[in-house]
Amino acid sequence: MSNSIFVSRDDTFPLTVYYVKEGDFAVRKPDDLTEDEKNSDEYDSVTIKFTLPDHSISKMLMRRSTTFVGGASTFDHGTFNNILFEILAKSWDLKDDNGKAIDFDVMKLNDMRPDIVRAFVEQLQNELDDRGLYMAILQS
Repeated sequence: MSNSIFVSRDDTFPLTVYYVKEGDFAVRKPDDLTEDEKNSDEYDSVTIKFTLPDHSISKMLMRRSTTFVGGASTFDHGTFNNILFEILAKSWDLKDDNGKAIDFDVMKLNDMRPDIVRAFVEQLQNELDDRGLYMAILQS
């Protein structure tokens, strides 16, 4: 990541979610597992690379997450986080059963299990918050 005041779409950061390969499906965030568990045959993972939001994305997020009725505004935090996830996601490391890379398509994000998406959204919130950006977007 550069320290520029401008956001580059080439600057990305990865977030990873682990899940149980066999048996009852379960999702785990990296902090929930030891290194041995992450590298075991019990878990598989998916990594998505995200870009940082710029000011235009911040404005659009707030506009699409807020409704105005009768002079009052209502902010939908769930809509905000879902749009944030979809807009900032840029690539992934998913492969099909034959080991061939699955092309990234933002529409395919909607086909993912909700528990996988929720784990990514939580990590994305934390990452942006650590960088001082999550609240900056909400206050834009």
